[in-house]
Amino acid sequence: MNSFEINPRVAAGAKVEPGHESSNFANRLKFMRRIRKSDKRRPNTISIHSNIATDTFLKENDLYFDILESRSTGFQEKFTKSLTDENDALRNKNIMLRYQVELFSEQLSDLRDVNMDLRNQNSRIREENSILRNEQTQLSARNDCLVEQIIVLQKMLEDMGVSVDDTSGYHLEEVDATETPGDDVDGDDAMIGGMANTRRSCTSQIDVLPIKICQMSSAVYH
Repeated sequence: MNSFEINPRVAAGAKVEPGHESSNFANRLKFMRRIRKSDKRRPNTISIHSNIATDTFLKENDLYFDILESRSTGFQEKFTKSLTDENDALRNKNIMLRYQVELFSEQLSDLRDVNMDLRNQNSRIREENSILRNEQTQLSARNDCLVEQIIVLQKMLEDMGVSVDDTSGYHLEEVDATETPGDDVDGDDAMIGGMANTRRSCTSQIDVLPIKICQMSSAVYH
């Protein structure tokens, strides 16, 4: 019986931890190769009975070697395939994340542009609103001035004995002394100045009315 014979049950039922399976397969392969070399170097003086046992051992040894080699190859293929699949999955995930980052960057840029446009529109609307309020204040002041002129003219005509139409349709808007037209508009000093100029012009025109009316009356009597 050969001293290097391996128990088939021990060789077939040996369990190896998954983390060390590859190294154990390699060690077994090296061990089997050493057994083959030692069997080939034996002298030719072996008996016929020992040759039969040796042939049986070599056949079993070759079978175990093929099994171990196939297991090692299968494990390496599975391990390589697992690493390849994991690498492909990570690569696809990386590509997807880059695409999402680029998409979010474009959306952020678009939102910034929209925000800037809205700010510009808001600024223009505020300027236009300020101009419209200024014009409205000036028109209101001119209207008040005209109403004052009409009232003064009607009173002068009544004093002269000239009949006039009903004056109830003319209303002079009273301006609160505590309020300045256009106080709700920031920085509208020009509007306040325009209001004051309109008031001064209205007052000067009212002062000139009696002179014009007297001239008209004298021209009528002559």
